Amino acid sequence: MLYPIYWFIDSLLLFFILAIFVRVLMSWLINFDVADRGNPAIRAIDDASVGLTDWAFRPVRRMLQRFLPDLGGVDVAPLIVLLLAFVTRMYLAQIFIHLQ
Repeated sequence: MLYPIYWFIDSLLLFFILAIFVRVLMSWLINFDVADRGNPAIRAIDDASVGLTDWAFRPVRRMLQRFLPDLGGVDVAPLIVLLLAFVTRMYLAQIFIHLQ
């Protein structure tokens, strides 16, 4: 009976993880001049990935600014958010297994 709820939450987390990977990839492609932000398709993909992930990156970046020195432009917020998403998926699976 709980499987549809578990499946829905797990699917949302997977979609969020995919959006993080797309955002990181797009930032690399744009910063290394492989992709042009002037292209409407590139801009749309980049804007969508920023819109889907920025809400999670902002608080992590604020926390990191307090505790870590300047890393020279390296953004570790996506890595931390990815780790949190994977850990959440693992705990969600364990909770679902124990509730059956």
